Amino acid sequence: MSSFSNIRVWLLTITTTIALTVLGVNEILSNNYNDTSNSITPENIKPRTRSISAIVQDKVEKKILKDVEVTIIVSGAPKLKRTGSTGYFDLEIPYDTKKVTIELRKEGYHNESYPFNLMIDQDITEILYMEKIQ
Repeated sequence: MSSFSNIRVWLLTITTTIALTVLGVNEILSNNYNDTSNSITPENIKPRTRSISAIVQDKVEKKILKDVEVTIIVSGAPKLKRTGSTGYFDLEIPYDTKKVTIELRKEGYHNESYPFNLMIDQDITEILYMEKIQ
């Protein structure tokens, strides 16, 4: 009788294991495995970038300067921007950029050049100054 009892326990264990395995596989197959929206494809890979942003001010008066022509020199073609009424500009550049130079031009002011070593500064957020021509 005890061997029959052991066989029943063994059969119950095997049956339960098979049932749970089948249910688990069905659950896995029914959940998002056919969904490719999270797949990595060339279309949904975004390159990593760094942010450069600054406000341009008069060096002496500390007032915001609008309509400053901003040239950001990185590898490849320079990027051109212009400050708005708040004196602010921003730009995204490739993450692997090591050095960048920001050049500022405005009528009545000296041209200014600011080099940055991006090996040290991950993102740039600065106040940049321009000096009036006397």
